[in-house]
Amino acid sequence: MRIRRVSDWTKAIGMRVEVRRAGEQVQSGLVDNAMPDSSVVWLAPEGVQRRTLYEAVHGFEVWVEQRTNDLDAGN
Repeated sequence: MRIRRVSDWTKAIGMRVEVRRAGEQVQSGLVDNAMPDSSVVWLAPEGVQRRTLYEAVHGFEVWVEQRTNDLDAGN
């Protein structure tokens, strides 16, 4: 499976993603919402997990499985 970084987090709303920091996967889940400027993303709760917020300023990145060309890939 090929994955790629998404620079516009709003395009990942409703998609299953990996949240990474420093190249390591921190969490995976469904994007519940994102700020228009991609500064914050929320993952929906799954099982016993709570809704989780991740901030770009702290080095978090959103990665998705590469299946369509409609997502803006980051560098």
